[in-house]
Amino acid sequence: MAAQEKDTGWYTGLQGGVPFGVSTFSGLGADRVRAGYDLGFHVGYRFHPVLSLEAQAAWGEFGQGVRDCCAHYWLGGDLQRYEAPVAGMDGWWYADLKSRVSFQRYALQLNANLLGLFPRTRHGRWRVELSPLLAAVGVKSHLQTLSDNHTILMRDTRWHLGAGGNLQVSCRIADRLSLGLYSGLTWLAGSPLDALPEYRHQDNYIWETGVRLEFCLEGK
Repeated sequence: MAAQEKDTGWYTGLQGGVPFGVSTFSGLGADRVRAGYDLGFHVGYRFHPVLSLEAQAAWGEFGQGVRDCCAHYWLGGDLQRYEAPVAGMDGWWYADLKSRVSFQRYALQLNANLLGLFPRTRHGRWRVELSPLLAAVGVKSHLQTLSDNHTILMRDTRWHLGAGGNLQVSCRIADRLSLGLYSGLTWLAGSPLDALPEYRHQDNYIWETGVRLEFCLEGK
């Protein structure tokens, strides 16, 4: 009965992760991996052992570098992509640039606990959840030179509709406290994350892996 008392009711928690941004540039760049960070919190309601719904807010930052396939492109001073330098115009090779992106994310996430479908594991300490989400994601991009971190372009915050989901595994480690891991993707509609001209790559998503700490506020 003690385990069942935690199967419904309100809960809240903190989460923190390591995000990678992938668009024209990528956090898994040709020269190095550029991992980021984010921190956030969530508040939700667990309807029964299978389903819960939560609201999330998170803020963070990540870097991106050129992919192998795009290193030979040239970004002109007019911020257009070229195959080669244009006479009389300042510019930069893609291979000499990086992007830095700060973001804020506000999401609704539905959690479906697969272990709750089976009587033997329904009220256990462990949860394995598939978690689709919808989000509003604001991104602010800085395009910089690799050599001296000089900012050549800074774009104001642009808002994107995001959709995706996570796989979450958690374990109750105390009476009302759970600790878990999650990993998932959030695809973004609209312009690329990195402020570069859109070309060739249709990818525009944030991949994140992190830790969740959750506290059950009530039970019944």
